[in-house]
Amino acid sequence: MRYDNRYEGIKGTYTLFEQFGLGTIELTKGKFSDVLLNYDAYTDNLLAKNEKLKDTVQMRKDMVKSFALKDASGEEFVFTKQSVEGTPTFLLSLVNDTVSLYCRITKTIKKAEIGGAYNTSERRYDEFITSNTYYVVKETGGLQEIQKSKKGILQAFPEFEDQLSAYLKKSKIDFNNRTQLKLMITYVNTLK
Repeated sequence: MRYDNRYEGIKGTYTLFEQFGLGTIELTKGKFSDVLLNYDAYTDNLLAKNEKLKDTVQMRKDMVKSFALKDASGEEFVFTKQSVEGTPTFLLSLVNDTVSLYCRITKTIKKAEIGGAYNTSERRYDEFITSNTYYVVKETGGLQEIQKSKKGILQAFPEFEDQLSAYLKKSKIDFNNRTQLKLMITYVNTLK
């Protein structure tokens, strides 16, 4: 399937990174390395680029098990296909342990705010907005969405309420920061 330029004129990008980077894909029929990849966070699809033809292709989701790609600084992002409410979805794997942490990265288009005489907004362009949804997997079950608040964290881990309350009070976590949530779940895995 060929890809088009349907998002021209919108500020930002629909993909995770601005540029394609080298990565690895694990398909149902094998593993491929050193492939130019990017993640389409708007439609939740993996994109691959053919160097010879300079074409971008959308990979069939049913054929992709997982993929890993690196950003410009060399940090690796590993995505696995999980079932979210019965729909196959690519989730960024942040922690793999007794309690695992995954992040669903989505992008939406925020429309320009061009209004009447009383509109003071200067945003005269459409823009891609990124949002993250976090899921944990405990030993006993499937994906469980966690709310990005102290209350949501404590509801997800009632067995560690006292320790997590103290940790959250001390750490002042930004619930939109993947690195801070990753550190918190790593801490949860030390509590047994």
